[in-house]
Amino acid sequence: MTPDQRSLIRKLKKAAEQRLEAAVYLMEGRRFNRDAFDLSGYSVELSLRAAILSATPLKKYSMVWDLLAKQGAKGHDFEYLKDLFQRIRFGLRLRGEVKLPKDRVVFERTVRENWMRVATWSTSFRYEVGYVATEDAEAFLTAARSIMESLART
Repeated sequence: MTPDQRSLIRKLKKAAEQRLEAAVYLMEGRRFNRDAFDLSGYSVELSLRAAILSATPLKKYSMVWDLLAKQGAKGHDFEYLKDLFQRIRFGLRLRGEVKLPKDRVVFERTVRENWMRVATWSTSFRYEVGYVATEDAEAFLTAARSIMESLART
């Protein structure tokens, strides 16, 4: 991996940590739950992007970067990003139909459960208004933190 590629990965990880820290701060006052919810989701996206690039072999880095950066809204979708991450981890084709091996698991059970909790997030959430219940925002933030910790270990 080149120094520029390592630098980008470090920036993504740091940005994810900062967004999660900001989410925690916003939750402390119990008034900005929606914003904390959104930042927590964004922190997961950044962590997943960093994990994808970290797992990418040098010869495929340019192609994977294009799959991350030139996809529009799809490039922010958790299911799309998780699929890309699994393809890279298992050495599968990056495009087209593939069957993921059933005997290989990228995320342990508790992290898979947390993925289900954060699946409600999308970039369109930032345009929403209204209140998110404190319990929901806290559960979402906890799930986001668990996912980020799991991705950091991969």
